[in-house]
Amino acid sequence: MEKIQANKYYKHFDDSERPTIEYFVGLFNQMQFKHQRILTDFLDPREFQILKTIVGNQAGLFSFGGINNAEKVRAILDPDWMPAIKSDFEISLFEIHYPSKFYQLRHSDVLGAIANLGIDLSIFGDILNFEDRWQFFVKKDFASYIQDNLPQIGRATISLEELSLEKVIIPEDNSLEQTEIVTSLRLDTLVSALTHKSRNQAQELISQGEAKLNWHSVTDFNIILNIEDLLSVRHFGRAKITQIMGTRKGKYKVVFQLWKSQKIRKN
Repeated sequence: MEKIQANKYYKHFDDSERPTIEYFVGLFNQMQFKHQRILTDFLDPREFQILKTIVGNQAGLFSFGGINNAEKVRAILDPDWMPAIKSDFEISLFEIHYPSKFYQLRHSDVLGAIANLGIDLSIFGDILNFEDRWQFFVKKDFASYIQDNLPQIGRATISLEELSLEKVIIPEDNSLEQTEIVTSLRLDTLVSALTHKSRNQAQELISQGEAKLNWHSVTDFNIILNIEDLLSVRHFGRAKITQIMGTRKGKYKVVFQLWKSQKIRKN
């Protein structure tokens, strides 16, 4: 049995993603040569796509993020293709209790508090919200640490309650559909169309690191986008390209699924 080589997959992905490719190739080789099941940290959709490409049909690959259609998931690689059940993914669910009469939490508040713990964000899964309720997923072996070290989010003093996965809230799909006619599929053109800013303003946003493509920071505004690409712009929201069609005048009709950022409400 030969080890697979990372450079086999370089041509399929951006140069900046080579460390991710090399890491997943290492996991795959470990699974093969030790003949053991591998459980990953939480992966964003792009990371899971890379892992799926590497695994192909050479092993079982299963994923779960604590809820159906989760964005971030943990993946299991199994050399024997043995199906995985929810408990195999070792995911804990926390609900945030806070004085909602006096404070309004935002996704950025929760994510910022988590990031300030100094723990890699791959330890955490999706952050869920419905009205004034907030929950998030975390790797089970970090649950106690998180509960002991997250006393505050923003200006609100909070407590965390660990719940069974059956008590997860189902977030509303507040996405919108937005259609734009553009002259090209370049990153700066699409950022300009989405945000209704000028091309120069869009280029400035990108060069300042305010945009992400497929969950990764980008500064090259000449990148050409395609269907399924996920674009996010700070303070604006996220947009997934669902359709691209040519027009009679040689332009492009691009349809986005759009999730706008929440507006800040002062307490």
